[in-house]
Amino acid sequence: MSKKIYQIHPEISDLAHAFDEKVQSYGLHKRLGEFDPVKSNDLNWDQFPDFFSIAPNFLIFKDISLDIRMWDILGDSGEVVFSHNDQKVCALNPLVSYNCLNKQRTKFQKKELGNSIITEYCFHTDRIHGLSLFHIPETYMKSIYCISDDEYPDSDFYRIYKELKLTGLSFKKVWFE
Repeated sequence: MSKKIYQIHPEISDLAHAFDEKVQSYGLHKRLGEFDPVKSNDLNWDQFPDFFSIAPNFLIFKDISLDIRMWDILGDSGEVVFSHNDQKVCALNPLVSYNCLNKQRTKFQKKELGNSIITEYCFHTDRIHGLSLFHIPETYMKSIYCISDDEYPDSDFYRIYKELKLTGLSFKKVWFE
């Protein structure tokens, strides 16, 4: 039984920047629930990858590329907001947060301004319960993580993403058991 934890990195492309500029030009949204790319009809969504982001703590994705297993994972992991047009674009704000970082065995490095960054992760995987996409309190606004677990292949975001050959995300393995 093998468990791996990945930090998810959305690829930032010129298209994502174009989308961000569109969002900015129509005003910042107070909350993700107000996300609506309906005003972005002039963007060619076919050129976008399956997943992309304009902020490190949420994902934007095209719903036509997903199967039921991926929908289950995304829907269970947080707030999914659908566009109100025919573009079939959604946003995911992962709401699951696990206090699973083993702080005694994790290595931190102090930065100039007094902030610490994690240089080597260690996790308590027994504190991760059932959902493969999550945040940790130490990096809540900066990173999304996923656990890949051989024991639960149908709820394994990483495995299904790779199986479906989706695009737009890269995965950095930060820990394994």
